[in-house]
Amino acid sequence: MVQVMKNNLTYFLLTLATMALAGFLLWQIYQEKQNYGRLQAEYADYKKTQEEKQEYATAHYLSFSFKYPLGWHLALFFSNNDTTKTYAMSPYPINFTMIAPSRGLFELTIYEDPERFTDDFWQKEQERYLVDLDFVETEQLSTEYGQIVFYKGKEKQANAPGQNVEAYFYRFTDGEGNVRYLKLELLYVEDFRLTKMLRDIILSVQPL
Repeated sequence: MVQVMKNNLTYFLLTLATMALAGFLLWQIYQEKQNYGRLQAEYADYKKTQEEKQEYATAHYLSFSFKYPLGWHLALFFSNNDTTKTYAMSPYPINFTMIAPSRGLFELTIYEDPERFTDDFWQKEQERYLVDLDFVETEQLSTEYGQIVFYKGKEKQANAPGQNVEAYFYRFTDGEGNVRYLKLELLYVEDFRLTKMLRDIILSVQPL
């Protein structure tokens, strides 16, 4: 009889210990899930903060506006009468005496003359652009103001072989119903942050 009672007590204690261990493990799992959820939320907040960290200033050009990185320099460095104008965007002062194919990290060219610049011209301009590139990736984008074609490739010209090139060709309709052709470029620098900024800039173009 005494032996049976001892066995029952041992069984009871083992059962109690097993239940306590199971409860502890469940509590640990719950705590881990809580911590994992907290870390996910913190990372989401951090990522959002980083994505929103880059601020932009707004520039106005005739019947439309576009954004460029706040604190950067923006300057018109090339103008071909009333046909094309090219703006350079750079975090550093723009050197107009520099002999180079580019004046800024980003360059925005505006094609203005409606008699000279047509859809046929725009198609041929893109074909000419691609002649000097290797390993080309392309993407089509649509906005409420028009169509954008994005190209990314590597230069095969002798002056910059293998260097990164990214460009957006935008057939844009402004608030007055005029079609304008815009080319936004990033030359030679390969950085995912600049790639993102380049897209932010082209998508910021809108009628006044």
